[in-house]
Amino acid sequence: MSRMPRERMDKALEQLKAISDEDHAKVKFLANIVRPLRSVLFKTPDDYGMTGWHDLVIPSDDGTPLEAWYIPAKGGESDKLIIFNHALPMCRAGFPGHLGEPWSAYDAVEIDFVLQYKHLTDAGYNVLTYDIRNHGNSAAANGGLSGIGQWE
Repeated sequence: MSRMPRERMDKALEQLKAISDEDHAKVKFLANIVRPLRSVLFKTPDDYGMTGWHDLVIPSDDGTPLEAWYIPAKGGESDKLIIFNHALPMCRAGFPGHLGEPWSAYDAVEIDFVLQYKHLTDAGYNVLTYDIRNHGNSAAANGGLSGIGQWE
């Protein structure tokens, strides 16, 4: 649930090398019609050695399931909690523009929120971070529209 398996990503990258430019353009066109840009979870707290974290599924007010991570403070629970919201078109991991298209068409940079969670947990904060609807691994709703947190 936390990220695309390495084997699946490697297979997708190999397929990308083999597809013609014409067919690739058709696939991108169709994908943009049926689904808006959705960032992938390209990192998890494991990548920075954070321990004790776990996946959560939180129902929003209208029942749309939102996938999340709960990451405890380094050294154990604390009485401080940060609820971390992401910007658009990102997800709780950040933005994977460094992985190439379709994300690099928006911006070809990596934005790494997971490293920020590491700094927060090292400073004694528990972190709850989630994907808003239609982003990351959270469910689709509202015809693909995002309320930028309004409905979460």
